[in-house]
Amino acid sequence: MKKIIWLLTAFLSSAAYAQDKPIRLSECIRLALKNKANILAVKTDVLVANLQELEAKNKYTAQLSLAYEYRYNPIIASQVIPVGQLSSTPSDELRAVQFGSKWQQTAGITLTQPLVDFSIKSKIGESRINEKVKQADMQLAEDDLKYEVLRSFGKLLVYTKQLESAVVDTARTYKSYELIKGKFDERRVLKTDVNKALLNHNNAVSSYKTAVSELIKEKIYLSFLINLPVNQLLDNPVDFSPLLSGNFSDTNENVRFDEVASIKQLGFKEALLKQQIKSEKYKYRPALSFIGYLGANQYAEKFDPVMPNSWFGNSYVGLSLKMPILGENTRYKVKQLETQVQGITHNRSETQNKLMKDYLQAGEDIRKFKEQINITTDNVILMTQNVIIFQERFTAGQYNASDLNLQELDLLKEKNSLLKQQADLILKQIEQLNFTGNLNEFLKKLS
Repeated sequence: MKKIIWLLTAFLSSAAYAQDKPIRLSECIRLALKNKANILAVKTDVLVANLQELEAKNKYTAQLSLAYEYRYNPIIASQVIPVGQLSSTPSDELRAVQFGSKWQQTAGITLTQPLVDFSIKSKIGESRINEKVKQADMQLAEDDLKYEVLRSFGKLLVYTKQLESAVVDTARTYKSYELIKGKFDERRVLKTDVNKALLNHNNAVSSYKTAVSELIKEKIYLSFLINLPVNQLLDNPVDFSPLLSGNFSDTNENVRFDEVASIKQLGFKEALLKQQIKSEKYKYRPALSFIGYLGANQYAEKFDPVMPNSWFGNSYVGLSLKMPILGENTRYKVKQLETQVQGITHNRSETQNKLMKDYLQAGEDIRKFKEQINITTDNVILMTQNVIIFQERFTAGQYNASDLNLQELDLLKEKNSLLKQQADLILKQIEQLNFTGNLNEFLKKLS
C-alpha cells in the first residue's frame, strides 16, 4: 500500500510542478513545423520550383555569346560562278573559283533577344502553376503534421482525465477495502468479501498504472513530432484549454473544400496539365527575336594571327522569325494530357464527396457521443453517491460487504464507459475539424 500512496503523491506533485511553463498547443505546432524533416524537405521542393520559374523567365532575357575560331584549310572550298553572264556578250560559261585562304580566323559577338515566343510564355505559366502545386504539397504536409499534433493533444487530454479518475477510484476502492478488512478483522464479514474488495482495488490500481503508461507513451510520441526533449514534456503540465474551450462546434459548422489541402493540390495539378496542353500546341507557333552580330574575319596564306591589313569587319542587325512546319506530332501527347485532366477531375469530385460523407458521419457520431456522455455522467454521479452511502451504511452495519463490492464494480465500469465516450468525442471532433478544411482557422484562433 505504501507504493500506491507514493504513486498518488507523485502524480499530485507532478501536476503541481512548473505551472509557469505549461506545454501549449500553438508552441508545439510551431516547433513541429520548424524542425520536422519531412516539412523541411517539402520546403526545399517549393524553393526548387521557385528557381525553376526564375529559370523559365530568364529565357526571355537577352542572350549574348562570344565565338572565336581559327582554322587551317588544306583544301579551299570552290564556288562555281557564271562568268559568262558578266561579259558584254552574255553566255553560259561557268568557272570554279576558290574563296578564302589557307588560314582563317573568325571572332564575333552575337546578341539575341526573344520578342514573341509562345512556347517560352507557356513554360513560364507551367513553372508558376508547378510552384503552386509544390506549395499545396507543403500545405498538405503541414496540415497533416498539425492534425497529428492536435490529435496527440486530444489523446493526452483523454489519458490525463483517465489518470485523474484513476486516482479518485484508487483512493475510493482503497477506503472500501479498509472498511471491509476492518469488519473482517472483527470477524463480521467473510474472507471472500475482503478478497472481492481487494480485487476491485487492484483493478483500480491497474487502471491507474495503465493511464500513467499511456500518458507517458503519448508524450514520447508528441516529443517525436515536435523534437522537444521527452523530459521537458514529462516534467511540465500541458495546457488543454484549446480543447476545452468549446470552439469545435463553432468551427465545424461550415465545410470549406477550397481550404482542404488535398483538393487544392488536385486543382493545381489539373491546371498544370491544362497549361502543358497549351505548351504542346504552342510548339508550332511562330517565334520572333531580335538578333545582332558584330565580328571580324582574318584571311592569310600563312600562320600569322596578328598579320596587319588581313582583318575584315562583319556586322548585322535584324529580326529572326522561326515557324516550325513539320516535326514532332503532338496530337497523341495532347490526348494523353487531356485524359489525365479527366482523371484528376473525377478524383477531385470523389474526394469532395468522401469528405462530405466523412463530415456528416462524424457529425452524427459527435451527436451520439454527447447524448451518451450526458446520460453516463448522470449515472456516474448517482452511482458515486450510492457508493458513499453504501460505505457509510456498511460502517453502520446496515449493508453487507457484497453489496458494497458490487456497487464499487458497477461504478468502475460506468466510469470507464464515460471516459471512453469522452475520448471518442474529442478525437471525433478533431477528425471532423480536419474534414471540413477549418483546421487552420481553429488553430489561428489560438495564436
